[in-house]
Amino acid sequence: CKFTTRWALWLVFSWIIIGRSYAQQTPIHHLCFDTCTTQDQYGSMNAVLKNGITCNSGQGLTFDGVNDFVQLDAVPLGGATTFASWFRFDNVGGSTSSSRLFEFGNSPTAMNVQAFAVNTGSTLKVEMRNTGGALLSKEIPGFLVNGALTHFAWSISATGDFKVYKNGVEVGTKTGGGWPLPTATRSTNWIGKCLYGSCLWKGGMRSFSIYNRVLSAADVLALYNSGAGNKCSVLSATTPYTPQPPGSFEHIPRQCLTHPTRKRRCEDGVHLL
Repeated sequence: CKFTTRWALWLVFSWIIIGRSYAQQTPIHHLCFDTCTTQDQYGSMNAVLKNGITCNSGQGLTFDGVNDFVQLDAVPLGGATTFASWFRFDNVGGSTSSSRLFEFGNSPTAMNVQAFAVNTGSTLKVEMRNTGGALLSKEIPGFLVNGALTHFAWSISATGDFKVYKNGVEVGTKTGGGWPLPTATRSTNWIGKCLYGSCLWKGGMRSFSIYNRVLSAADVLALYNSGAGNKCSVLSATTPYTPQPPGSFEHIPRQCLTHPTRKRRCEDGVHLL
């Protein structure tokens, strides 16, 4: 009886820790372009591919730099946030200036948050504005390399501190911002295009994720080490469950949370993303 009681208490305690760990590791939005899926795997920020943008399984989206971009459904964002993406850029030294990796906003000068190439060079810039148009930004020279598949992560703290990572390594920090990403449902949310003019992206993208917290350096490194396609593997209802070690970042789609034959896999995936 004592053994049974202790075992039950251990299980309850374990599930509390498991639930907390899983909730912290899970993005609020994840677009798995590696499998050419346009449905948000966790939220409602679904994607619409515009102007004939192409997608190939295992390679993701290809932006032609002429008129391709991705339109995302409007969702509320704000507070402590981390953006993460696997992308490729093919326009260093090219003809398009200020190519946008992404830009969300209501106008070019208020409430927008974006990452883009500075002019036509290899510098990546991240920036955000508040309701009054005040600007916080950080430039990372040499971040962009033509043709290189790159993992990007940008965290914004509740006090406006920035950390930017390239391939799992911190490459830029800005402190003393003073305010977080303003909470709002922005009317325009684009990948590969800016809110004014064109500023079109030429290259590719395999995934795009948003977290409602600041990912730690260890979290970002684990995302990078998982590889470009690992987070995009869609679980099959007939695929046997293979236990993963703590810290693994295998993707669990939101559909498995309600699917009867996938539910056990989701519950067992205590360290999975």
